[in-house]
Amino acid sequence: MDGGDVSLAIRRARRSGATSIDLSNRGLRVWPEGLSALRTIKAVDLSCNELSSLDPALGHLDGLEELNISNNRLEALPELGQEILPNLRSLVLDGNPMASRLLPGTLRELVRPPRMPGQTPVQVIRSLLFAASQSDGPNSRSKLFQAGLGTSQVEDVSTVEDVGPAWLRKETSADAAEPAWREQQKTMLKEMRSWRK
Repeated sequence: MDGGDVSLAIRRARRSGATSIDLSNRGLRVWPEGLSALRTIKAVDLSCNELSSLDPALGHLDGLEELNISNNRLEALPELGQEILPNLRSLVLDGNPMASRLLPGTLRELVRPPRMPGQTPVQVIRSLLFAASQSDGPNSRSKLFQAGLGTSQVEDVSTVEDVGPAWLRKETSADAAEPAWREQQKTMLKEMRSWRK
């Protein structure tokens, strides 16, 4: 399909204030221009395209709840910092090269995150991705996430244990006393690992 068809679909969604848009099977190789301007969008289907990366502008879709990016060519995800996609409750990654590095159970849980006390669905999604990035050792993070600091800026890299997605970084001397939520997250991750054994 040509780019005009995609642009037309985005313009129609913007004019109507649509809450969902289906851009599946369009042969897209790049992130559709104008998609990040759809502030009312809650569900985006970009499945069965040829996307090899996601535009960081995805973070502008604050109301996004469902993202289907299955059956593309994604090798890695952009970082999902605390401020990015705060309302996300479903992430479909099946059929991407990066999905082969995730357990089938993890892929299912990303689509329908299990309820965890005190956590929103997006926090569960981040925890699942964090656990998956840790399962093969610390160097496996680069396989699941794009390199670079992305939207989170770190002025002094020496205060960070390692460079990667903001929510994977562990502050050292500046934040020696860990907040309670971090301890809860560690406990939850240990429990999730024990369930997989």
